Amino acid sequence: MRRIVREFRIEGTGLHAGEPGAVCVRSAPPGAGLQVGRHGSFAPLRPVLARAGTSRCTVLELPAGPVSTVEHLLAALAGCGVRDALVEFAGPEVPILDGSALPWAAAIAAQTEVVADESRPTAALPHGLRFQHGGASYEVEPAARTQLEVEIMDRHPQIGIQHASWDGSEETFVREIAPARTYALLEDLAAIFAAGQARGGSLDCAVLLGPDGPLGGPLRFPDEPVRHKLLDLLGDLALCGRLPAVHVRAMAPFHAANRELAVELARCAGC
Repeated sequence: MRRIVREFRIEGTGLHAGEPGAVCVRSAPPGAGLQVGRHGSFAPLRPVLARAGTSRCTVLELPAGPVSTVEHLLAALAGCGVRDALVEFAGPEVPILDGSALPWAAAIAAQTEVVADESRPTAALPHGLRFQHGGASYEVEPAARTQLEVEIMDRHPQIGIQHASWDGSEETFVREIAPARTYALLEDLAAIFAAGQARGGSLDCAVLLGPDGPLGGPLRFPDEPVRHKLLDLLGDLALCGRLPAVHVRAMAPFHAANRELAVELARCAGC
């Protein structure tokens, strides 16, 4: 696991609101867990803080106001093994940066040190479960550590059937999952704008898939969309505060369904 030794602050523009935002990450005492907040007031990160039913991002409802698009930051903290931290938000939305979790992972690597895991045992699931929500389905089994598999199917010629997995290690996360950027289909762009979303979007922070390929440059991976779906799933399961020791197989996951799965895992595993 990693312990924060120097606080860091990252500023930028939010993807959906298109407004400036910032995040400051500080050290916390061992066993404190992930604490999130604004203006010096913090609360333990838990699934119930996430707004139910949101699409295209995950929103935390904090006493001092909501903050959107937290999933990439939370995925980086979880994927890099940060268990204890104070995470303070400024502005309505977490900066989108390059659309992936890689800038967050780089900042975490630069401002942390690797330490022995002396914290409480990871929450364990007493039994397997199957969970469905709005077209997404999940099979969850107890495991030695968190492992994720994701499959997506899309009729778009640039997607089709894709599968990605994560073995739970920091090395695999940084190399194979963190660089995957958020994406959208060119055919959906008008509806996204009409819904008031992606006001801060550009080809510098998202992959836009047209019928003949990605606009603005090549993909980082041939299956970058499904890797980003796994990244989002990891960030949403990080709402548990500490990832439960489970193996999750997800079909067509999305934020609202991931949030409901996190609520169920927190209830069953007591995390």
